[in-house]
Amino acid sequence: MSDNIMYIMDRVAVGDKIVLMAHFGHLARRKLPRPSAGGYLSERYGDEYAVIGLFVGEGTYHTRHIHGFDSVARADKYPLSKPTGKSLEQLCSLMDKKEFYINEVCLLSVLDKVLYGRSAGSRYNVMQFEPINLRKELDIVWFTKESYGEQ
Repeated sequence: MSDNIMYIMDRVAVGDKIVLMAHFGHLARRKLPRPSAGGYLSERYGDEYAVIGLFVGEGTYHTRHIHGFDSVARADKYPLSKPTGKSLEQLCSLMDKKEFYINEVCLLSVLDKVLYGRSAGSRYNVMQFEPINLRKELDIVWFTKESYGEQ
């Protein structure tokens, strides 16, 4: 993934920017436990690489779900699980706003208390939260309190 992105970046005019949309786990500045494309991109482009994390408090989303050993993944609407303790979603849900963004995440030490973030990807999973280090993995947080996926 990072090779494809670097290929594109090497061919755009100096000063031009590109916007990528992908699962946070792919674009975060993560290097361990497994390297992500974002880890490689951050290493190569430094401060020129910015990560905006999109987070949702509650609602539904469209994805696929494999039922048991059935290899056919059906696209459908699935519920977002309730925000878990010490998650970014739980902290942001306490705010009296429907949506907001946090710029310059690296400067907010309160985010060190956030241990988890939602990870809802291309397949439905009841366990939607995973460990996260916000101040190291992204630059901006965009939070929406409710989102209901429609086809």
